[in-house]
Amino acid sequence: MIYSIYDKTTGEIRRVIRCPKEQIEIQLDAGESYLEQDSDDATQYVRDGALATKPSRPTERHVWNWDTYTWDSPSADAEYEYRIETALARRADLLAASDWTQLPDVPLATKEKYAEYRQRLRDITKQPGYPHQIHWPTEP
Repeated sequence: MIYSIYDKTTGEIRRVIRCPKEQIEIQLDAGESYLEQDSDDATQYVRDGALATKPSRPTERHVWNWDTYTWDSPSADAEYEYRIETALARRADLLAASDWTQLPDVPLATKEKYAEYRQRLRDITKQPGYPHQIHWPTEP
């Protein structure tokens, strides 16, 4: 048998248990119940004692709201933090890709051009529109 264990208040599927039919002792935590069927906690939930399917998630940053059974838009703070995270990750990738330019055996002219480029990458956080509008420096 397959059992989907869920939170009785929210309908959130917490785990799925597979066991032989003769071994039907199910351990439930407080506030839990179960259905005798398989489920997918990423795309389903329990509502009014039956499985329901979540609508498609609009973006990876949307968060499921267990009170309204809908996807909530990311808050302005979350959006701001996401933009910062994305910008800093891109900057780190660009800096790492140009690390070779600062090695001892690289010609001085190349080192100097890339040193300036790398400093401009580090200074993106000082731009007036950061993190919403970033003017990325051009690699030499």
